[in-house]
Amino acid sequence: MKIYFVNTWKTNEKMERVTALANSLMNDEDFLNEIAMVDAFAMSDVAPSRISEFINIFTGQINIKYYKGSIFSSALAYFTPSRPYDININTRKMNRSDGSLVATLVHELIHAVDKFAINASFGHGDNKWTPEKEYTAPYYIDKIAEAFIDKKPIHEGNVNDNIAIPTVNKSTWTWWKPWTWF
Repeated sequence: MKIYFVNTWKTNEKMERVTALANSLMNDEDFLNEIAMVDAFAMSDVAPSRISEFINIFTGQINIKYYKGSIFSSALAYFTPSRPYDININTRKMNRSDGSLVATLVHELIHAVDKFAINASFGHGDNKWTPEKEYTAPYYIDKIAEAFIDKKPIHEGNVNDNIAIPTVNKSTWTWWKPWTWF
């Protein structure tokens, strides 16, 4: 099994469990196939199947580090391009389900994979939330990860299920690519 995440806080039993779950998930063919089957991601210039391949061939180990964020911060974690092998988890936001914590790790891992992917871009821009960002690779894949860990069904576009992952209409997300305006 390829190791993606290394927990640096060895005395935290919950994060040891979450780290093991995240590593298991990233080596799960069904998870990678679920990503590959998505039609398209917003703000991405590569197909989801290619992103799934990038994840599968990623060889770095991500160190899970911790910081105590402001009580007013909504940040769950952050990724810094200058330190691409570190994910920083806000210790004030750890009172969540295992699935939610795994989703956070996966979200930040997608940023690391994006940084190392040559001639590809699949991030979500700045951290200002817009509805469209829910369909970017980091957010969309973290929802798939959470559904896998929490054992929720994943069915595209069916709002009656526990988790709804609608199909992205490509015409709604080309606004940010100036070369598509003409």
